[in-house]
Amino acid sequence: SSSGSTIHKVVLNVGHFFFFLFKPWQAVKIANGVGKVAKAAGPVFAVVDVAVTVATKVMEEKHRREVQEARETSFNSISSVASDIITEIDKQYALMEIEAFDKKTEDINTIKESMVKEAGENNEFVKQLREYSEEIKALVGSMNEVETEV
Repeated sequence: SSSGSTIHKVVLNVGHFFFFLFKPWQAVKIANGVGKVAKAAGPVFAVVDVAVTVATKVMEEKHRREVQEARETSFNSISSVASDIITEIDKQYALMEIEAFDKKTEDINTIKESMVKEAGENNEFVKQLREYSEEIKALVGSMNEVETEV
């Protein structure tokens, strides 16, 4: 049944390509053996194909889970770093606020106290000047009275 079949022709062509000299009926026997192996190997290859497909799907699922875990880990790391950066920025802003604004407020308060003190001193000076002015007016008035009597 193998004689003249496609398998027999393939065996002959391959053998002739490699310069193999077949004995009588040797090519037919090889083709017959290949046919029997192919009949038995068909279901075996089908089972192997299913096994390979299942193994591939299992490996793909495992890889997908690993990638998902890596994404989650990366996101958590980035989120943690971002939170740390925000906290540090807030701390630095608070320090800058203390150094800049509180220092300026303190300087302004010092200047204000100095101005209030000077204003108080100026008020005292003005008060004394008024008193002296009144005394001088009184003296001038007394001198005018003395001149008119004389």
